[in-house]
Amino acid sequence: MDLPVSLSKQLLEVYNEGPLGMSIVGLDNRLLAVNQRLCQITGYSEVELLQKTLTEVTYAKDADIDLKSVQQLIKGKIPYFDIEKRYIKKDNSIIWVHLMVSAVNDEEGKPIYTLAMIEDIDVKKKIIMELVKTNNEKDKFFSIMAHDLKTPMATLAGISDIIVEDIDNMERNEIKQLAEMIQSSSRMTLNLLDDLLDWSRYNSGKIKYDPEHFELNKIILEVTRLYRLNISQKKIILNINTEKGIKVFADRNMIYTSLRNLLSNAIKFTSTGGEITITTERLALQYQNKIKVDETFSPDNKKTKYIVKISIKDNGVGIKKEKIDSLFLFDPMKSTIGTDNELGTGLGLVIVKEFIEKHKGNVYAESEPGAGSKFVIEFPCE
Repeated sequence: MDLPVSLSKQLLEVYNEGPLGMSIVGLDNRLLAVNQRLCQITGYSEVELLQKTLTEVTYAKDADIDLKSVQQLIKGKIPYFDIEKRYIKKDNSIIWVHLMVSAVNDEEGKPIYTLAMIEDIDVKKKIIMELVKTNNEKDKFFSIMAHDLKTPMATLAGISDIIVEDIDNMERNEIKQLAEMIQSSSRMTLNLLDDLLDWSRYNSGKIKYDPEHFELNKIILEVTRLYRLNISQKKIILNINTEKGIKVFADRNMIYTSLRNLLSNAIKFTSTGGEITITTERLALQYQNKIKVDETFSPDNKKTKYIVKISIKDNGVGIKKEKIDSLFLFDPMKSTIGTDNELGTGLGLVIVKEFIEKHKGNVYAESEPGAGSKFVIEFPCE
């Protein structure tokens, strides 16, 4: 289609040779003319773009605000508008752009099309978004430290004051009770610090993915030994139903940390006298319907044929269905107190998700209030 005759010679020169993308869009939302820079930005040829509407190259979530602004412009309510939005490129990738759009009117003052100047801001936008994310996470990190470490440290300070002031008048059993409270509070603080440090180190790139061959059962036994005192204190029955001989090629520390967090949560939300069951299975790849496995995952570059499925099930308080999806999202305000007043950072499951996804695996939860929870991790194995 010919360019509208009302365009001046100067505009044509800018239009054809300028550093910014430019487009002329009809009132029916169809692209009437584009310059080469816009073709470079979107990856389409000029012929391909002129067969599309503006909506077809706009990211779906940005389409409504774009159309509303155009309608206000055409109705004369605004002289121009500028927005940041996303285009869908020919290869289906998404690119951020900044648009400044104005209406071009005929001699009677009626709009006949819109003229847009388009700047590619993709790199700048993504850098800004990453900086904002990092800054928000830093704020959340310090918020968690201030909030969650205060309670156990206050408990330790209070018990220490009591011992210093009254130890000469205390019976042996009273001292033992206070010592157990100190032990419990210290362990709680240590668990909080473990979560905070793991999360901080991972997000700062200080934890690298370093896979190795190891037997899964050995690491499960290590994790259960870590919490044997907690399990004993709450009189929890621990069942371990593991398949023998499962070997994996994985980052040992990441798997250990993931299992530690899942078992810690199960203990935290299981009442005294409750039951926890750890199950492992080695399953053919055809089994999975949740996990998406990279077929070139295994270290010798042979196709992965099996996955390992680890389940940690408890009969504790359970979780409401509408809250399950948010379990693996970082929110310092969602930390929940356990059945024995245990604290948490809300970071444990976030760490599990990030570590298991690093193995091209998956983690998910099944739960009902009052009926307990089951957390499952799946990842490729040998």
